[in-house]
Amino acid sequence: MNQEAFGASFEIVGRILSRLAKGGLRRTDLWPVDLFELNYLDEEWPEIDEHFYDVMTWLEKERAITYQEQLSGTAGESGFGGVQLTSLGVTLLNSDTGEELPRSSIQETLAVDKSLAPTVYTKIGALFGGLLGAYTKTIS
Repeated sequence: MNQEAFGASFEIVGRILSRLAKGGLRRTDLWPVDLFELNYLDEEWPEIDEHFYDVMTWLEKERAITYQEQLSGTAGESGFGGVQLTSLGVTLLNSDTGEELPRSSIQETLAVDKSLAPTVYTKIGALFGGLLGAYTKTIS
């Protein structure tokens, strides 16, 4: 298992959850530029854009989020319109995470801590992925 690749994926998951949690159940449009302080001229942009697309697709297939449509920007970047947490996504955000985060749940951590380090987003994404995996395993 490539820890670095999973770490980058989990950071994106954490950043997506942060954005969605701020809006509650309101639908929102999401673009990679919303999550990172980059734009399409940055060298890292193509890889981050593709990774963002893959993570969003995974979250939707795992039933943590829904979206109404895929969007394409003027520079070819990937976006998603009408993104919303599902009931499963909300449940996992509010699940007890033990001592792993500064607060007792992902939602509480995101609500209280406004400026998170990339490592905290990575930890949030990893915890959410683990909770999602455990949920999937129990219903199988």
